[in-house]
Amino acid sequence: MSKIVVSGLGGIAQTIGQVTVNSGHTLQVNGNVYHDGYGAVRLPSGTTGQRPGSPQAGYMRWNTSTLSVEVYTGSTWKEFGSEDGSAGSPFTTMANIASANPGNGIFYINLDGGGAEQAYVFKDTNSKYWVGVASIADDTNHGTYTGGSDSWYGNWSNTTTFGSINSWMQTDWKSRHYHAWNGANDVLIMQGWSTSGTPYDQSTEVAYINGCFTNRGGNMKNMFESHISLANHGNIGGTEIGGMTFLKGSASASDNRYRPSSRGELDPNNVWHLSPANCENYTFSMINALGCSSNGCNVEHHAWVGNTNNNYSEQNFPEPNWSGSWGINNPGGQNHMYWLFFYH
Repeated sequence: MSKIVVSGLGGIAQTIGQVTVNSGHTLQVNGNVYHDGYGAVRLPSGTTGQRPGSPQAGYMRWNTSTLSVEVYTGSTWKEFGSEDGSAGSPFTTMANIASANPGNGIFYINLDGGGAEQAYVFKDTNSKYWVGVASIADDTNHGTYTGGSDSWYGNWSNTTTFGSINSWMQTDWKSRHYHAWNGANDVLIMQGWSTSGTPYDQSTEVAYINGCFTNRGGNMKNMFESHISLANHGNIGGTEIGGMTFLKGSASASDNRYRPSSRGELDPNNVWHLSPANCENYTFSMINALGCSSNGCNVEHHAWVGNTNNNYSEQNFPEPNWSGSWGINNPGGQNHMYWLFFYH
């Protein structure tokens, strides 16, 4: 292989084009190259599989597989100008998140076109990315129920936002993407008992359902507004969405955490039980034993608050120990519980 090293190159327009470097050879310019025209520089191009075998930092090419300019950083090929999840360059599609492969953490997203918003991005054990959009969290206070109305009371099917992603394991959080991004198909839910830490590590149960929003409006807000009503109705009832797959823990483990009376009304059948009503026909948003449905009507002992008035003064019921046989034995005895909601 030959190499032409040029310290200076001159010529006129009619002759400069006669400088030709045959395939397999290299033209090395030790000085600067200035392009003063109004056209374009044509980059080398090829598929991902045709990348140079021994690239050096700074190599640039057009990738015909991804239809993007990519630059070799010295360790990996990176799309030039790609989104990085910063405030100035938020992720705008799930595909871009997967391409950037940022790992787990808080990043900026703009999946709905409404502007950058912080969210927790999670990469599961199947290398699938999820975006956190909301949380419901409360103290369990064994022996009592939570005083006062919960943040989520009446807000499952509207555009109200509240809380902060920075404390979403500790207090309720509802993002703009919860209602404004209507392109989600799948849901993932994490159930845990801590107030801080890495969500997956702190959660005892993590499970997802593929396709649950595909024909239900593309998000939870639309699902509750137009497809699964949270209006008061006859006891139990509601909608059970099946196909829940656990990445951590199990429906049985979630069920077995309850005390005898509550456990007797729960079936660990890998479903998301939405809009269950209690014996007095007051409807709650969902059973909060992950992967379980309720076969009894005392659902206030194992359900999150709904949209409508109930016979317990709009209380949120994070599995209270109403008596010795009801409620839950939290891991480690913590008096706090959270559910974190993710879309894909």
